[in-house]
Amino acid sequence: MTLLPSLGERLAQETGLGSSFVGVALVGATTSLPEVVVVLAAARLGAFDLVGSNLFNALILGLDDLLYPGLLLAEAHGSHLAAVFTALAMYAVILIGASYQAARKLALLSWDTLLLLGLYALGLAWLYALR
Repeated sequence: MTLLPSLGERLAQETGLGSSFVGVALVGATTSLPEVVVVLAAARLGAFDLVGSNLFNALILGLDDLLYPGLLLAEAHGSHLAAVFTALAMYAVILIGASYQAARKLALLSWDTLLLLGLYALGLAWLYALR
């Protein structure tokens, strides 16, 4: 796993995609794949209470902001803020979607899943524009 960040940085430099874009789109996705497998397995079993470690990470960020002398997010680069704000918007959709069960799906996916995919695509486009 220690090789992954340096490969991501090298890929960002050689392709011109930007380190934040590569970090979120590729490195972040790669390191999150085990959690995706757990979430999908939990969803198939109907154990939706197992889906929450990502939301806990957002809680830790909020606690860090309380303990940081000054404004924590003011220290972040704009591309990092784009990723944080996109993630927070996605967390909001997850919490709203988890609060009720969709009675009807649009095509194969429910509205919250489609909205999550759209937010992720918009977040990647935002990161790409900030490179």
